[in-house]
Amino acid sequence: MAQRALSFKRNIPEMARRSVMAQQKKRAAPRTDKGTLIALRLEPGLLARVDRWAASQKDDPSRPEAIRRLVELGVSIALRAGVRTEKAAKAAEMASQEIDRLVDPSASDEERQLRKRRLIKGPKEFHDLRRNRPKAKE
Repeated sequence: MAQRALSFKRNIPEMARRSVMAQQKKRAAPRTDKGTLIALRLEPGLLARVDRWAASQKDDPSRPEAIRRLVELGVSIALRAGVRTEKAAKAAEMASQEIDRLVDPSASDEERQLRKRRLIKGPKEFHDLRRNRPKAKE
């Protein structure tokens, strides 16, 4: 039977063979196998925001490419924010040590802590004016 199938294939005219062998359409970018495939479920509102962001880009990225770019952007910003936080903590520690060195020894411990806090955190009147920074948790 296998021999019969072979002979049948040989008898088909060349033109007919070409029409039967249609090319499949490509549906996605070629696989690079460089990353880990993940599944992601997004709420409709968030998905719409991703699509709007993608549409606002000059090169009109696909949805997966837009998500990759947004993740990279978010991670880079988070890393930079962490560096700032470490620097701010170091600066606050240095200021705290200097304030302890210069503190008035005649003041009570409670008064010294209050003064130190005011110097490091700043006056309460100015906390609301800091629009570019998150409000301090008190």
